[in-house]
Amino acid sequence: MNLPIAIALPTPFLIGPVNSWLLPGEEPALVDAGPRTDAAWEALIAGLAAQDLTPRDLRHIFITHAHVDHYGNARRLAEAAPDATLYAPDIAHARPMLLDLEEEWERQYTFTRRALLASGLPPHLAELSRSRMADMRSYGDAVPVTRWLQSGEYLTLGDGTVWQVVALPGHSMTQVGLHQTEHNLFIAADHLLPHVSSNALLEPPTPGEQRRPRALPRYVEMLRWTAGLPIQQVFPGHGEPFTDQRPLIMRRLQGIEERAALIHTALLERPRSVLALVEHLFPKLRPEEIFLAISEIVGHLDVLEARQQVAFRGETVREYFVLLQEEEGKTIMATIDESFRQDLVQHPKQSYRVIVRTASEAALVAEHCAHQGMTIHHQYRLLPGLALTATGEALLALAAHPAVTHIEPDQMMSV
Repeated sequence: MNLPIAIALPTPFLIGPVNSWLLPGEEPALVDAGPRTDAAWEALIAGLAAQDLTPRDLRHIFITHAHVDHYGNARRLAEAAPDATLYAPDIAHARPMLLDLEEEWERQYTFTRRALLASGLPPHLAELSRSRMADMRSYGDAVPVTRWLQSGEYLTLGDGTVWQVVALPGHSMTQVGLHQTEHNLFIAADHLLPHVSSNALLEPPTPGEQRRPRALPRYVEMLRWTAGLPIQQVFPGHGEPFTDQRPLIMRRLQGIEERAALIHTALLERPRSVLALVEHLFPKLRPEEIFLAISEIVGHLDVLEARQQVAFRGETVREYFVLLQEEEGKTIMATIDESFRQDLVQHPKQSYRVIVRTASEAALVAEHCAHQGMTIHHQYRLLPGLALTATGEALLALAAHPAVTHIEPDQMMSV
């Protein structure tokens, strides 16, 4: 079979050039189209010409994920390639993003602004996310998709080679790659990059869901899955092709562990907001990197939270603190603010986090609940107090207990 051929396209972004992968043969295919800029378009035309092709010769165009550096020029390319089928993933929020729907961009902005405010960013800086997103949107265009794809489907591309579509959530929850199982080739999009780690970006909940995706924990899962694949060569979204993905994956996983440890150590010193952690770990950060840095910190906090090592308090600005596990094998759950007390009557099955001043007082609270015929599910030692988890029925009694210091809402579903 013919190996994919890289056509490097310039981008205006910090990541640098993006790869458009040409699969040559009787049914020429192109994977990703670059951003909507004249420079990227000219580079694409030149790259095709170097293989004695024009856009009109293409029969397949494949978009890996809903980031403008990968799909921005897809519409222009489709118009120049009238006989090509344009494929795109129909997972997460890919469809409304690729169709450039106004309500999806507004949903993205609303979520991003709320996430930035919760991180501790001042309102006037959080508002800048609208202009940032408008600038990002200018590098894309509505993609005239002719076939929406699900993970697991097979496509015959280029010289008749069969490729399997594989979901690669993490960097983007919309991301897919192509796996050629006979020759063990892997078009990885931004899942595996040889020269830089892939940011697992903050994203709003998938349409129809309430809780935002935990992108970095999901990315860790997918890295481990990818490490088990028999891959001979990887063709990344940025950078040069490489062989043997396992050493790179081990380095990426080690990097995630090291950064999580740094964050945990910083929180052992004192509770901190996401922004305070950003300033602690990235003291020389440039303004245009703030969203990437906040995504990076939140992702690692998600990893630590999934391990029950940290929790947060506060809603307007979240402050994270360390949890010291009291009992093995327990999990911490959600929270609710006292201002939502009436909602508890209507939603008695929801779980809430309750902050207690000291471990000794926690025993009194647990005894109080037992006397009331209610259950405290889990408990974790905090610095300096203790957190309990209980269902709504228990909370009504707990809220009045003198040892309870704090009950707050679970906005994790949306931020």
